[in-house]
Amino acid sequence: MSENYKILIIDNDTDFHRKIRMAFRRNFEFEGAKNIQKGFVKIKQWKPDLILLDLNLEGNEIFQAGIKIIQAIKEVNSFTPIIVASTIPINLEVIENVMNIILEGAAIFLSKKEYNKNEWHKIFIAAIEKKLLANN
Repeated sequence: MSENYKILIIDNDTDFHRKIRMAFRRNFEFEGAKNIQKGFVKIKQWKPDLILLDLNLEGNEIFQAGIKIIQAIKEVNSFTPIIVASTIPINLEVIENVMNIILEGAAIFLSKKEYNKNEWHKIFIAAIEKKLLANN
């Protein structure tokens, strides 16, 4: 059963790319980018329905870089939902930063450490369908 929705994974972790593609290969089409520059090319050319973004791409200031990346993606494609997925350990400071990322336009923050295929599938579909409803 394929929904024929397209998900772009922007993450420098090739194991994560492989894990997500294998888990959801029957449900979605995938493209991947290991850095944000390649990600922007794919966003413009491939026009994904959802972007799965890791924040740990641009060095030490993970959340500041993440906010800049989300803002830049929204300038190029304001309607595509962005789901942030990361292995960052959750604490009070991280929660505050996650809230800022969501305020900047991320749909949700997912912890890779708490990966659950069924839950992630529901989240992917909900984000895409919300985008489709907003565009109609």
